[in-house]
Formats: sequence, structure tokens, C-alpha cells
Amino acid sequence: MKVSVRTTTAILAVPLVFLLAAGCSKKAKKPADKGPEVSQSVLTTKPAPRSGTVGSSVSSPSSDQSSQLLALRGEDIPISDAPTLQFIEPSPEDKLVLKNIYFDFDRSNIKGEFQPVLEGIAGWLNQRPEKQLLIEGHCDERGTNEYNLALGERRSLGVRRYLVGLGISPDRLHTISYGEEKPADPGHGEAAWSRNRRAEFKVSAN
Repeated sequence: MKVSVRTTTAILAVPLVFLLAAGCSKKAKKPADKGPEVSQSVLTTKPAPRSGTVGSSVSSPSSDQSSQLLALRGEDIPISDAPTLQFIEPSPEDKLVLKNIYFDFDRSNIKGEFQPVLEGIAGWLNQRPEKQLLIEGHCDERGTNEYNLALGERRSLGVRRYLVGLGISPDRLHTISYGEEKPADPGHGEAAWSRNRRAEFKVSAN
């Protein structure tokens, strides 16, 4: 029996069509490449609260607390722009608390004998939250004007830093240096010089 070429070709083409269809369906079922998967727990898990703070937020230190920590470490405290204030001499009563702080020659550190004075000043400020202080740094006549201005600044800043360490807001404490320009005693010996190496206080008029 003779089979035509056309019939043979049709018979062979049927299985080939099924094979191609099966291959296409397998390719269609291949999932798209999504890239690396991220665990859902990483996206939703929150850090556990610190011990003792369950159910409450952990607040960051205030700027005053941060300044106090810097002061206790003996570091400089940032100075904000001074407000437009008028500073005046303390009243005779307030001067009993706002006493001068005196320094050794060429030094700006707070001597132990004046630490109780500054503690009293901190207490005075705590009782008068509306008041601000101007701390004036002064020097004796020895040394150049430039050097004494810098030394007076270190002295006023040292007093400010000590008061901040006692918990006073740095925004209430302002400094200025007069160097040797405003001596408390016009003399030229050690007795006069020791009275001129000082920090004085002025209070805001408000």
C-alpha cells in the first residue's frame, strides 16, 4: 500500500505540535525573578525597649543636661547669641551671695575656697528663674593687653562652666572679659594685684 508524502508529513507533525505546546506551557509556569527575598520579620520587628522602660519611650537628654555633662567633664560649653539685656550691679543684699571669685596669678581654675561661693550663687539663681548673670573676667596689670583679655575670658568661662556643672542653664550665663582695663585696686603691688585677679557678677535688670 502506498502512503503519500503529504500524509506522512501530517502524521509526523502532530506529535511535534504536542511537544512544542508542552514546552511552551512549562516556560509560562516559570515564576518571574523577584530578586533576593527579605524576611517580613526584619521589616516589622521593633527594637525591644531598654530594661525598666517597658511601655514608655526613652527620651534623649535635654540641651541643659548635655551642657551639664560637658561642664562636669571640664569641656567648653557652647555659647548662644547673647540676648539684648541690661545688666546692673547686684543689690547690697544680693552682693552677700554674688561675691567675687579670685584667682591665682596667670590661672583660671576655680580654687576650692570659692566653690561654696559658686554653690550659693547657683542656689540664688535657682530661686530666681527670671534672672540672668553676666560674668566679668578681670586681670592684674602684668602681661600684654591681648594676653590679659584672653586670660580674663578664660576666667569668666571657667566660672560659667562651674555653674553649668551645678545645673544652671548655660542660656542664663553670659561672659565678658575686661582684661586689666577695670582694676578693683589701682595699686601696683601684690596686694592690689590679688584683688584684681577676679570674676565679678552683674544681674539682668528684668
